[in-house]
Amino acid sequence: MLSVGGILSNQNKPVLSLANLESKTSEDPLQVFYSGIKSVETKTAYKKTFSEFLNSIKDFEGTFEEKAKQFIDFARKEPEKLKQLLKNYAIHLKQRSEKPISSSEYLSPSTIPNKFKGIKKFLKMNEIPMEWTNIEAIFPEITNLHPTRGYTTEEIKQILDYSSDVSSDFIILAESSSGMRVGGWESQTWGNINPIYEITIGQYTHDKSKSKNGRIVCASMIVYNETSSKYLGLISIEAWDKLQAVRKYWTERMGQEPKPEDPIILTRFRDGRPFSKRGLQTKMYHIVKRSNIQESLKKDKRAYEVPATHGLRKRWNKIMSEQKINEDSHANLIRKERLFGHKIGVTKSDDAYFFSEIEESVPQYLRAMPDLMISEEYRAKRELDLIQTENEKLQQTLQEKNIALENPIPRKIAPLWK
Repeated sequence: MLSVGGILSNQNKPVLSLANLESKTSEDPLQVFYSGIKSVETKTAYKKTFSEFLNSIKDFEGTFEEKAKQFIDFARKEPEKLKQLLKNYAIHLKQRSEKPISSSEYLSPSTIPNKFKGIKKFLKMNEIPMEWTNIEAIFPEITNLHPTRGYTTEEIKQILDYSSDVSSDFIILAESSSGMRVGGWESQTWGNINPIYEITIGQYTHDKSKSKNGRIVCASMIVYNETSSKYLGLISIEAWDKLQAVRKYWTERMGQEPKPEDPIILTRFRDGRPFSKRGLQTKMYHIVKRSNIQESLKKDKRAYEVPATHGLRKRWNKIMSEQKINEDSHANLIRKERLFGHKIGVTKSDDAYFFSEIEESVPQYLRAMPDLMISEEYRAKRELDLIQTENEKLQQTLQEKNIALENPIPRKIAPLWK
């Protein structure tokens, strides 16, 4: 034992044992694979593409787990044949990308790199070395990407007309006003969304006791909570009000008020089962499809002018980027990027050196909020609020000037000589 400042330390006490070491061949390759993936969403995607790869090999038999073990045994015994196998798979996928778009076997060239991510992770975590340069050289050139735009306000109104429930209304309004990705809903709970109150002109707080009039101007929302991608965004007062309608419906169906840890969007109220990201994407896709606003860029293309869910995020970014505010600064650009869920603001050092509370982003956000909201009633009300705020600021400035004129500060006159 070592003595550090009079305190006995066991830091040199042996904690490892050679007898407890397991051979790599005795470990479960899938568990090793999963241990290197933190995100549930990424795990699902990697497992899906890796399973597709294993199913394409006719020599492997059994369940997914059994095929994974057969593959790792093959990879360890035949490294050269492994490389050729991966090249053959790349050639197969490339051939699919060359088929007519109308074919059921057609594969978009832009998705081929994603087909290999699960395989790469599996081999890496199981410590199977692989030189990927020659394999990736087989991938087709990505020429099928088309520029897309965000929704217009009128298009979102039309989508809302085809929304089937109040929860869908809230998702559309919240995404429109926050720019969040659809994956952010998967773990979204009631405790993650909180109102922001006005203290005075230009000052805002989460603490209602600090607000004289108790006026809610918007709300903050934690996105991707308990992950490394966690950030704080803002939603409009229009979305906040719709959330209160969701709360009322949620309470009626569940027979109790929601707790902070309860999920907001439920697929089944019987057991409180929340929606997955894929489920929400499907739900949104069907609403957009019913609204009939998506049109293909060309008859022979599968892409659309507006992405079904990402079109809401694109709209937010455009509106926020085009805002002109009096205090335009580098700091506002950083805050805008952080509200968008980007950790790096404008430069790489912004993440480490620029800190600001979410309340500091509220004035900038409120300037853009009329354009972000969908209802004409809410947009008109917010425009009126902005005019009233400007008038109050002007009155406050004039009052301060009048007080200064009435009570001039005595000036000290320096003597001509000492």
